[in-house]
Amino acid sequence: MSEPTWSSRHAGYLQRSEPHSKPLKPIRSALELGVLRNSQVDDEGIDLAIFSDTTVIDSEGGIVILKEYDFPGIMELALLVNNLPKANGFLEPVASPARPNGSSDRWDFVRWGGAFAKSKGEVQVGESVGGFTTLPPLLWELVGLAMEAREYEPEEDVVVLEILKGILGNIY
Repeated sequence: MSEPTWSSRHAGYLQRSEPHSKPLKPIRSALELGVLRNSQVDDEGIDLAIFSDTTVIDSEGGIVILKEYDFPGIMELALLVNNLPKANGFLEPVASPARPNGSSDRWDFVRWGGAFAKSKGEVQVGESVGGFTTLPPLLWELVGLAMEAREYEPEEDVVVLEILKGILGNIY
């Protein structure tokens, strides 16, 4: 049986977004969604932060403004993920570590727990976790959107990433 194809009506949200032209002044209380990377192979880091004013900071510190239809849709998806049945008390581990090179990427959703993700293209988990044998479709979609922040590769802005790390504080 072949894996289903990942899709989302919000796929490509970073490519559709507008450049951010104002001075960056994000505050932690405005953080709506944060996705952190914790991997055995890749450096730990921030993959995505979405703020209530629709500002997004991606994995390289790029700052964009989401289109008006992407922001509420992604936030609704994150809230729906929050309501999924919990595996072992929270959404971790939902998928077993597995990349061809043996790495495991953990995706943390601020306020919503986390999941071990393989790739956008894989939905099967290694073994049943809390009754799950596949990633729940909502979680799979949200993880795929978070992974897009790694695929979108503007030039790294270390200053912005340091500001974001300061905002995240004990979360990072």
